[in-house]
Amino acid sequence: MKIKDVAAEIEKRLLAAGVVLQRYNAYSTASIYLKFDYGLANSIRISDHTGKKHLSYMFNIGSDIEAPRTVKDTFTRYYYPISAIDEVVEHILRHRMRKITQLGNFDNYSAEMLIAKETKKGTKGFWSNAFLVEGKKHSSQEA
Repeated sequence: MKIKDVAAEIEKRLLAAGVVLQRYNAYSTASIYLKFDYGLANSIRISDHTGKKHLSYMFNIGSDIEAPRTVKDTFTRYYYPISAIDEVVEHILRHRMRKITQLGNFDNYSAEMLIAKETKKGTKGFWSNAFLVEGKKHSSQEA
């Protein structure tokens, strides 16, 4: 399965669950990065190679990962092989639900999403180059 196909499948499932997705396609590699609910529910790196040491994503799925594993350092990161799309999507949705529960309800969570969106608007890196994922189309509009 190609990286873009993995990303499309993850996007389809998360959009169906009501997750707001921002996407960034790397310029020099096949890597694709998705941020969930303006970062409130974290992000995933979808790739076919080892990532840069100074960047770390909570969720990682890739053709170079042979078996699921967890790495704990500054924070916990999860790595999944391409064959584990079901598991990674379920994990992302459980993580999101924990965040919603921590904030008391979905209305509070939605308010925090808007704050995160406004706070990061115009900042460099992911936020300035990402676009919102809407259904099947991949618009180039900024998020």
